[in-house]
Amino acid sequence: MKKLLYCIMALIPAYLIIQGCNKLGNVISPAGQISATRAELKVGEIDTVLAVNAKATDNISWYVTPVGFNTISTRDNAATLVFSKAGNYTVKASINGSPTDAISIKVNEAATPPANTLMSLTGDQINLVPTYYKSAHADTTYIYFTATTTKTYCASSRLNLTNSIDASGTYLLNFTNVLVYAGCSGTSSTIHNWAYFKQTPILLANGTYPLSVTLDGTTYTGTIAVTTTNVTFNWTYTSGVLIAPKVLTR
Repeated sequence: MKKLLYCIMALIPAYLIIQGCNKLGNVISPAGQISATRAELKVGEIDTVLAVNAKATDNISWYVTPVGFNTISTRDNAATLVFSKAGNYTVKASINGSPTDAISIKVNEAATPPANTLMSLTGDQINLVPTYYKSAHADTTYIYFTATTTKTYCASSRLNLTNSIDASGTYLLNFTNVLVYAGCSGTSSTIHNWAYFKQTPILLANGTYPLSVTLDGTTYTGTIAVTTTNVTFNWTYTSGVLIAPKVLTR
């Protein structure tokens, strides 16, 4: 009876070690010396390996092969691994100079994230609200437009545009498309963007400037008349691209 009791007592520590490993995960080396939380994971995901028979004060070194495709952070008798390339890896440790058995970890390619998409502006209408800006602290003065779609898109989408003033003084504005971000969800709404026309020199000189706006392959033209007191937009369109208000006070 005493011999049986001694045998049971001797098995308890080994049982507790195995149970501790199982709580960490399903991967245990043949000798029960190191374990990992995951036997299979994806590129970029985190795995944790543990030297189950080691103490925090032991001298532990970790080895991963093939090398060069992982980062490792250690603490006490554990280490976290992040792999940058798919493949099969072998992990083992050295505890106070004594090597452990190795375990195998399979790393799969990361799932391809959903891609951003570009939507055309076909059938849309752009409403331009012009603003005359004059700095309160300097002579800087310029015109900018707030452009808003009529059609609705996922609320976090972006209205893409380009704008410039060419060498002849023509104001050029081109609406290219709508960028819909991957995973965009939620309510739909009209979207907007801004087009800033900062002149050189910084003073907006009196004169008449051509204005050209392109939307979905169609170009709309007009002029911007600048005087000492007003900025007037000569714009006759009632669809496609609209401008309002057409007169700004300087």
